[in-house]
Amino acid sequence: MKIAETLKKIGSVGHRKVSIPKWRNLVTDFVDEGRRKNIIHIVFDADIDAFMKLKAQARKDASACPSVTTYVSCCFAQAIGEQPEIQTYRGGFGRKLVIFDDVDVVFTVEKTIEGQEMPWTHTIRACNEKSPIEVNDILKRVKSEPVEGTQRWRFVSWVMRQPRFIRRLLWVLPRHNPFFMKYVVGTVAVTSVGMFSEGNLALVPISPLTLTLAIGAIGKKPVHEDGTWVKREDITLTLCADHDVVDGAPLARFAEAFKAKLADPVGVLSRGDA
Repeated sequence: MKIAETLKKIGSVGHRKVSIPKWRNLVTDFVDEGRRKNIIHIVFDADIDAFMKLKAQARKDASACPSVTTYVSCCFAQAIGEQPEIQTYRGGFGRKLVIFDDVDVVFTVEKTIEGQEMPWTHTIRACNEKSPIEVNDILKRVKSEPVEGTQRWRFVSWVMRQPRFIRRLLWVLPRHNPFFMKYVVGTVAVTSVGMFSEGNLALVPISPLTLTLAIGAIGKKPVHEDGTWVKREDITLTLCADHDVVDGAPLARFAEAFKAKLADPVGVLSRGDA
């Protein structure tokens, strides 16, 4: 009796119960697939002060300029294009390595679909060959266009309502076939939480792709420059890589090349404009 009374008392505290959205099944499946990999992480700050100054000037001039997320993502894609080995996949049930030339970046955006806020993915093919303005326009369109009624939404809606064992079976082919993974998802992923916070904020995601970039928040760091201390804007980034195909030293070298691109926006912003 005492146990029953205690349980009744515990359950009587103020609370509310809501149904788990079906789309959370897709997130769970994605994370479960990522947990199958041996992931290594690098968290670092990168200087984007030069880009932020260009962006501020573009705002004054009312000229086009990509968002921070777009700029960082394009730097990421271009750096991979110069070091494609960093997006290597194991194929043939682990007996072969597949290195793709194109960098197909899958972005996650938040959309309102059928009255619910949910993550929605969109893959930009050969992102390393596109200009940041072009990528920015694509992402704006993805965020604004409705997906209800599309063939993709009908398929996604069907998948998220299936039992777990059926949803897990759908991951078997992309898990063992890199070409199918590239076709249905992409070669690398980008996720961003920086717009929701300020200062040093890092995200460490779980992803089934070989390489994933998590974009954190922007902060200001004092730097000694020309004999005086100045504040420069930097951004916190996290690289997650599959340790089965990417080692720590190549990942660190890639991070340095990535940082160099972020610090010098002129070449990045001119890509694809010719």
